[in-house]
Amino acid sequence: MTEVRKGWAVGPIGFRDARLDSADLSSVMALFVAGIPALLVGAELAGSGLGFGQLIIAAPLGAIIGAGLIGLLGRQAAASGAPGAYLARAPFGSLGALVFNLLRLVLTLGWAALVIQIASDWVESALLALNLEVPQYAVPAALAVLAALFFVNGLAWTVVLVRRRLFWIVLALMLVVVWRVLEGSDPTEAVPGNQSFVGGLDGILALSVLWAAVGADLGGYGQREDDTATGLGFGFAIGALAFILAGAALGQRVGADLSNMSGLGAGLIGSALLILWVPFMEVDGTGGLVAASAMSMQTVTEVVPTRFWLVMSALAAGAGAAFLDRAALREAADLAAVVVGPAMAVIVVDAYLVRPGGYSSDDLFRWHGDYGFINPAGLLAWIVGAGLALWLYRGATELVPLVGSGPDGLPALLLGMVAASLIFLILGRLIVGGRSETYQMRSF
Repeated sequence: MTEVRKGWAVGPIGFRDARLDSADLSSVMALFVAGIPALLVGAELAGSGLGFGQLIIAAPLGAIIGAGLIGLLGRQAAASGAPGAYLARAPFGSLGALVFNLLRLVLTLGWAALVIQIASDWVESALLALNLEVPQYAVPAALAVLAALFFVNGLAWTVVLVRRRLFWIVLALMLVVVWRVLEGSDPTEAVPGNQSFVGGLDGILALSVLWAAVGADLGGYGQREDDTATGLGFGFAIGALAFILAGAALGQRVGADLSNMSGLGAGLIGSALLILWVPFMEVDGTGGLVAASAMSMQTVTEVVPTRFWLVMSALAAGAGAAFLDRAALREAADLAAVVVGPAMAVIVVDAYLVRPGGYSSDDLFRWHGDYGFINPAGLLAWIVGAGLALWLYRGATELVPLVGSGPDGLPALLLGMVAASLIFLILGRLIVGGRSETYQMRSF
């Protein structure tokens, strides 16, 4: 593999820069997903009463749906030669895409801050067990800096680094830690709670919406469209399935918030595993979320270098981890996923059913190109889908009082995405008329 020339794309990604193959994307996506977000989702589902018998079905089903979403977005990004943050300009217009990317920014930055906060707790607890103390806020600041440095040369460069240099190291570490987590756990032990199967499926789907932001941006550097879809989807499914189940087992031992990691074992071995785990397994995922945040900002103000937004996003994530309440971060991230998910569904429908011929790469990078400032059909479908999801989402009443509350027991995010897809499929076909364009010959 030749080294990519551009660190960050501010225009259509050319063939020589799109050098990531299926193995690159699947391995790095699995390692990105293998971390705190998936562990936390698994721990929360198990801690809220979703039994192992239901989770063993919900986790694969949610992973398959999420893999399809990420694979389709990544494939379209590869075909268009554009990071996923730019794909929203086709179904929503430039101004509508600006709103989408700002909400996507809330989602990725919120989760990045949450990951840094939990990872900092792990490192600090491990250092205390070794009778070592660090200054307050030193660990969150260090993790934020490492996350930015990890992606300073661009998305494709980092994928090559992880895939070709760090893959076997982190794989060995991951197997050791998962063995320590599963050792002595009893997956059949029931935890009191009222979590339903559809609620668990919705939580896993929200995880896929989060990583779809990163995967779609990576997809723009994919060498071949079909290989990009397969690599991203397979990588997400493997990482999500393994770590959601591992998180459920871990949550039984340390609690749903994962603050206390005594489940890895006390003493030198447990502390060493924690200290090694964070830089090898959490910095890459955090960096991916920070990089997606920077890409969202690049679509808003393209005159500012993306490296500047990378640094600003890392600083914002570190500050959020240091000063914001964990419960508030978690609620904000869930709410953002409920709103962003229907928009991603609209993008998929537009790319494959309304305009199946492909997008014009040049127009995706223009504020007023062929796709205009506003696409009323896309925005209407998104608003209705997001409104339905918010109405059904149980946590929206406190955060968005005007929305109200719908009946319990329904998958809010899934139904919101389905509603947005159906509405845009009808309106889009009527307004756009199924107009097709030609894919650029990027893989010839």
